[in-house]
Amino acid sequence: MIAKLTGKVSDQFVNYLIIEVGGVGYKVEGSFPLFDASGQTTLFIHTHVRENEIRLFGFMDFQQLQLFEELLTVSGVGPKIALVLINNLGISTIVNAIQTAKPESLKSPGVGLKTAQRIVIELKSKVDIFKVKADPQLEIKRAKEAELEQVLLDLGYNKFEISKAIADLDIDNTDMQTLIKSALRQLKN
Repeated sequence: MIAKLTGKVSDQFVNYLIIEVGGVGYKVEGSFPLFDASGQTTLFIHTHVRENEIRLFGFMDFQQLQLFEELLTVSGVGPKIALVLINNLGISTIVNAIQTAKPESLKSPGVGLKTAQRIVIELKSKVDIFKVKADPQLEIKRAKEAELEQVLLDLGYNKFEISKAIADLDIDNTDMQTLIKSALRQLKN
């Protein structure tokens, strides 16, 4: 099992690169920054073995690899979806979405709401190992969203209606009274 490769990037393509180690070129899939052709690099590797293929997925840091491997444990999530999530959203967004039970934050190309919900449910107890910096602005926004949602729930609306109504509101730059009025206008339509 290959866990780490250090070598020269000999060729780079959109979805993979060839890293030369001891005269052998390894195809490593992933999304990478542009490499200087003359320099050495180290990649953390996930070796994905199936009955008819062996694929290598590479990551610049160990936490990306760990999250990729955790995502693969979720039913219905394969390497392609896990890679899309990590590349499009990043570790902190994925971990925050799981910790705060907000599967809609995980929707991406190839990742629908049902898959996102499975990810949140199945990884809820496993994401504490990731050291993610708290984003104070994001925390304030989440608190306002939660408060707004609770007010609307108390008024008898269901979560589905509420999430549709507040999806387009500018939560960051609007006071609570205006948010409530705007959400009620959306709910009446």
